[in-house]
Amino acid sequence: MRYGLFCMLLLTAMQAPLVVAQPLQNAGFESPQAGQDLPASWRSGSDGIGGYEEGFYLVARDTKKRRSGQASLRIERIKPGQYGTLYQTIPREALRGLRIRLRGYIATRQVTEGQAGMWIRMDNGPATLSMDLMMGRGPSGDTDWQPFEMDAPIPPEATAVAIGVYLMGGGTAWYDDLELDVLTEADLPATSDAATRYVNQALDAMEQYALRRDSVDWPQLRLDTFRAAAGAQTPADTYPALRYALGRLGDRHSHLIEPMSIARDTAPAPETAPLGRLTRPRGERLDDRIGYLWLPTVGMAAPAQHAAFADTLQTIIAALAAQGVCRWVLDLRDNDGGNMWPMLAGIGPLTDADTLGAMVNRDGSKMSWWYADGTAGLNQIPQLSVTPNLPKRHMPVAILQGPRTASSGEIIAVSFIGQADARSFGAPTAGLSTGNTSFTLSDGAIMNLTTSVYADRTGRTYGGPIAPDVAVAEDATMDTARAWLLEQGACDR
Repeated sequence: MRYGLFCMLLLTAMQAPLVVAQPLQNAGFESPQAGQDLPASWRSGSDGIGGYEEGFYLVARDTKKRRSGQASLRIERIKPGQYGTLYQTIPREALRGLRIRLRGYIATRQVTEGQAGMWIRMDNGPATLSMDLMMGRGPSGDTDWQPFEMDAPIPPEATAVAIGVYLMGGGTAWYDDLELDVLTEADLPATSDAATRYVNQALDAMEQYALRRDSVDWPQLRLDTFRAAAGAQTPADTYPALRYALGRLGDRHSHLIEPMSIARDTAPAPETAPLGRLTRPRGERLDDRIGYLWLPTVGMAAPAQHAAFADTLQTIIAALAAQGVCRWVLDLRDNDGGNMWPMLAGIGPLTDADTLGAMVNRDGSKMSWWYADGTAGLNQIPQLSVTPNLPKRHMPVAILQGPRTASSGEIIAVSFIGQADARSFGAPTAGLSTGNTSFTLSDGAIMNLTTSVYADRTGRTYGGPIAPDVAVAEDATMDTARAWLLEQGACDR
């Protein structure tokens, strides 16, 4: 899942924070809530978004596996969902310092398609100032107890700090012996010249290219960012400060990807798993010659894995067409973005035009995305080609979308706006319909900076949530879409 949307889902899930009187209560998860398996002073943060309350993840104390004491915390996925998390919120006045350091132990079992980790969020009332989670740094697979830590600066305008743990993907994770240190200026060394140059490199790019740069007080942001980076010795030490600065841009989409995460996600896949860590798209033939396609998020991966994803999707389309499918449901409800090209190249045969949308910059210039003859590209530059290279099918397509449809998932939704015999069903999308430009920093970290908004083939621009053609509750979305498809009569043509 993309970092930006995961943060946004957590924000949406936690509108009523649980404020505790002192820093990090029940940090070892020893004390239970009265009559519940949850630990006291903590709150499940999955509220209504594929989590604990809906039965996707089990979040509970565990007295059988623990590092110390009588209990640990267990998060276990029991059916596919977005994530499971537990958190508590600490008032700013209880944290009298410049930054905090969260430490704890994590163990995992069969964690796939994601990772376990900890997270820190800085709030100003209902607004979020910054958020950091251990994307690319947390454990996955099978691991015994390991120590982890993360730092976060406390912005001067923060009124509260949220501390949490999470499991994203399948499997089980355990957490124990959390500790929270509050660091003052006296605890920190002078910021090194290398760290200062690194922060300036990132801030210079933000000031020059950010979509909303005209609304930013740059002298103040620089001052606050360097305060947040106080004591940094290496580029990696400045990551929390840069995330804070990116959050201050106000676009909700700009984010930083660390070199460790890049190296892990772009590693070559074994021959036995050509998609690597990518989630496989799915398809099936429904009644009345309707084909159902589930298009998942496409994360960072090696080029061969992205090509394998697109080939897999077109192979599924070809197999369903061979079974007589002549109407299509394209489900984007779990697609929160990532790399657009495997999605676009894979789904291209269902589009009815070559140019499908555009990124519109602040000056009005455009970069159009397209699919033609087995290749997806931007302007005149091909980005990814498929081996199956199916012809365009010109059949009715029902798009399913919702609040988890984000970023590149929204690009696919936009690609069908204005298409004959295409209609979208569900709820407004997440509102990350903005284009990011990647800037590689000196240590290999990538700063994805929001620089444009999406436009459909008719020229309409977005930049926020994309409304469906037909608004419908999620539990009725599929039935409504199928009823519309049956009205189109394409199988008789």
